[in-house]
Amino acid sequence: MKRTWIRIALWSMAGLLVLFGALLIVLWATSPSTPEIGRDEAPRDLPTEWLVQEQAAVSTGDVPDVDGEAVEPAFEPFESQGRLALIGDGEAFGEETYTLSITEGGAELVASGRLWFKVLVARIVISFEQTLTADARLRPGAYVMTFDGPLGFNRSMSAVFEGDRAVIERDDGSGEIVVSPDRAFVVGTFSTYALVPRLFAEREQAGQATLDLMFFGGPPNQETASGVATGILPTVRITRAGRTRVLAGDTEIVVDRYLVLSGLGTNELFARGDEFLAFRGIDEEEGTLLVYRSDYFPNGIEFVDD
Repeated sequence: MKRTWIRIALWSMAGLLVLFGALLIVLWATSPSTPEIGRDEAPRDLPTEWLVQEQAAVSTGDVPDVDGEAVEPAFEPFESQGRLALIGDGEAFGEETYTLSITEGGAELVASGRLWFKVLVARIVISFEQTLTADARLRPGAYVMTFDGPLGFNRSMSAVFEGDRAVIERDDGSGEIVVSPDRAFVVGTFSTYALVPRLFAEREQAGQATLDLMFFGGPPNQETASGVATGILPTVRITRAGRTRVLAGDTEIVVDRYLVLSGLGTNELFARGDEFLAFRGIDEEEGTLLVYRSDYFPNGIEFVDD
């Protein structure tokens, strides 16, 4: 799973890992040591309301009126800042910070981070930035991502959404695809999963939401999965799977659990209301993946009900 998700984040950079002779010497001499996640960052206190285990930990959604019929809830703005630790097979391979704002005027996700991995004798560190804008109901408007790596290992990609069309620009060309704004789920680096709790609340029908995936980190089959080659976007089904318990140090909290089913397999996402907390995947062939909020869980997150 670690290798799969690094490919997802960096597929557009495939082929840059073919290094020869003298280049290996340069990389060995200049490669940095393993970065430390969240260094110089103070942990964040858990919100007091999370500590009341009797309180339901459910995301925003339709609520019944006095006659038992579902009514549209009032719009609630949402603001969040988070720091993510990226762990594969028990080892850190990246970190990411993000700011998410959802108001009646629209939504914006701004994120930056680093990914690192070993190439033969060298450790490569790639920095990245991404910005996603959308309307208040999270229908995408624009997306921009850039990668910055050593020895000119740079890549960029962007998309502009207008009606039922998305114009996609990459370093190697551009294309246009048909999209359904109400079903589109833009996936770049891991912070885009911070949108899932609110997106699920907006799109849920009978306890699940089916969305069209638009990968911009680049999946194993980039052209097909991005829809550029086939014009057909792959889907992801998100299902609410009740609640579970996690530990932040010695503190136990109750969180929402979601199942995220796609061509990448079945993964788990954990949140408290609209606040994303963790993403977990297990693949028998490629290992384990864990992404969690290191600002809330500086010593790691533990799943009590496993």
